[in-house]
Amino acid sequence: MIKKEEVKILLVDADFIWMEEVKVALEEDGFRKIKVCVDGEAAIREIAESEPDVVIVDQITTHKDGVAVIQHIRDSKLDIEVILTTRHTSDILLWKASSLDVQYIIVKPAAEEIIVARVNDIVLMKEKNTLPIEMDMESYDNSEELDDNPLMIIDEIGLESNIGRILMAFGIRAHLKGYKYLKTAIVMTIINEHVTSAMTRELYPQIARRFNTTDTSVERDMRHAIETAWSSAPIKHKKAYFGNQYLKAHADRKPTNSLFINTIAEKLRQNLKGQIALMSI
Repeated sequence: MIKKEEVKILLVDADFIWMEEVKVALEEDGFRKIKVCVDGEAAIREIAESEPDVVIVDQITTHKDGVAVIQHIRDSKLDIEVILTTRHTSDILLWKASSLDVQYIIVKPAAEEIIVARVNDIVLMKEKNTLPIEMDMESYDNSEELDDNPLMIIDEIGLESNIGRILMAFGIRAHLKGYKYLKTAIVMTIINEHVTSAMTRELYPQIARRFNTTDTSVERDMRHAIETAWSSAPIKHKKAYFGNQYLKAHADRKPTNSLFINTIAEKLRQNLKGQIALMSI
């Protein structure tokens, strides 16, 4: 059990008043180890010194912007969860945030309670991700993950987190290489539905470049993750996403990478209903 008072949080924002309001809200919720920085370079120094568990960084900061700070975290191979705040979203920013494995994008103005809720989500997910790797599907309660609603109506700042939850509900665990490749592919497909029409020429190479690996490894690890999990995935989740007709027609076949990615992405796209500019990855 992760104790809130032990979670180290770093707030990075040029708006000192807003930071203080968020800091107070986090403290009222039980978090105690909270530090603040007003510019990106100071944040990078603080990250190297204290290695926080969660960094909440605004895209517009002096000296180094939010993306540069997050890039430093990923280049340093630090196990830090990131929330990016911004007043303006764009496909480019969402794309970049996806490649840097940002847990949430929160669009300002946002109530302090939203920040607190997302930090609590991260703590909860970190607890779940510490489940033993050998734990089987029966010993892990997927119904709790999906709140009894396998289609999961997506809120405006939970896209990437919800993709992760869907993959885990299907039995695709975060320790598998294919997990992060599939998550990235689904985000890319939601943003550009045509990208999967050229899996070999476009999607696999783009993901390979992001993760410094090969096209072949991306394809193989995705396929391995799907095939490993499919036979034990709960039938209600298969039906919710793939439908009875598909399951009856292909009872003994596992979905291809392209079919799996497109199916999950299309369900999520339907739920977003124009909210893509507010999404999180």
